[in-house]
Amino acid sequence: GFFVCAQDSLKLGYYNASGDIQKTQKGILYLDELRFEDPDLALLICDSLIDLQKSKNSITYLAALYEQAGGAAWHKGDLKTSTYFYKLSFLYNYKTGNILELASALNNVAYNYFESGNYTEALQHLSLAQRIGKKLNDEELLSVTNTYIGQVNIKLKEYERGIKAYKQSLSYFEKKNKLRNQAIVYNNIGNAFLLQNMHDSALYWFNLSQNLNLKASNQNGVALALSNKGRAYIEQKEYPKAEDALLSAYKKYNTQKNDLSLVLVFSNLARLYTETNRIDEAITFAQKSEELA
Repeated sequence: GFFVCAQDSLKLGYYNASGDIQKTQKGILYLDELRFEDPDLALLICDSLIDLQKSKNSITYLAALYEQAGGAAWHKGDLKTSTYFYKLSFLYNYKTGNILELASALNNVAYNYFESGNYTEALQHLSLAQRIGKKLNDEELLSVTNTYIGQVNIKLKEYERGIKAYKQSLSYFEKKNKLRNQAIVYNNIGNAFLLQNMHDSALYWFNLSQNLNLKASNQNGVALALSNKGRAYIEQKEYPKAEDALLSAYKKYNTQKNDLSLVLVFSNLARLYTETNRIDEAITFAQKSEELA
């Protein structure tokens, strides 16, 4: 497909590059894709290019390369190494005076702290990134930062703060017509209401998310909204509506081969059938959930 061809040309660009600067520039472009596909190889390439640029003391390239290394380590699931590289990226961006990249590095470090459950550190880094975003009046940076701030606050059960941050992140996505990003935020707001047992508000936002994902032809997003609606309906004891939503989500995820999300749908279906005393079906979906988990 197109992606493979694009990646092949980036790969050739890197391996055929002549001269250190061209090799580094082409390498950074190649790493943008490679860190998702093959993080181990990406880290090896980062390593050799970092050695090359250290000998030249090129701080701009080092900042970019450490960011790529942080991303590759993150995709390997190694948060500790990823955070270490992101912090080095932050330091080199500080030396170059590139404020925007500095804020991006802060967000990366913050997200790693968030994922490892260190919410205080996450919020400290995010509030710094937010200050930079306001100073530069950079709406894109602020929208990403506010989305993360929303996530951390929801984890801390600071629901009002979380929802406020999510809503602040929406203005940029709406202005730029970034439908998928809008839909993700709508879904996040729905989840924040669901966690507070405010089912009607949750369903309102899940419906917005579902409709926007339909518009954006994002089948996984549609399925996620349906899955979440199913959960809300179960909690409301609206079992027929819950079954409709969850079975629709199941069909959509199945065609997308999205195993991770199927686990959630299966466990919700198992819960639904347990609560409605349809024990055979409950056992079937509980087993399906176990097989994929």
